[in-house]
Amino acid sequence: MRPPPSWYEFAERLRREQRTLQEISDLLGIAVPTIRTQLMMRMSDYDAFKQPTFSGEATARTRRIKQALAEGEHPPVIAEREGVSRQWVYALRGRGAKRVDELVRREVDRTLLGDRLKEEGVIT
Repeated sequence: MRPPPSWYEFAERLRREQRTLQEISDLLGIAVPTIRTQLMMRMSDYDAFKQPTFSGEATARTRRIKQALAEGEHPPVIAEREGVSRQWVYALRGRGAKRVDELVRREVDRTLLGDRLKEEGVIT
């Protein structure tokens, strides 16, 4: 293995002080992926210093937004109530619609394939 970069020891010390990768990046002027890669390769206990990338509140808010969309509420009303942008609510609605479309398409393809196999006598 190559020797560590000149900034590595400082980055490791900051990470052990519970600093985020973004904070370390801002201090050192090095890209977050580069810092993360070096720390993962060289710190034997790197997993102990990982920090969650999402909060429980954000996850709960997303669930509430999805539920409100399922109940037919208008996205601007949901966005104002939850304190997020309308674009985020529309994006969540789009993700749900895309997933439904994919599931329907898969089921239709499966049905058509089954019909064709029956016609050809492969299955009964």
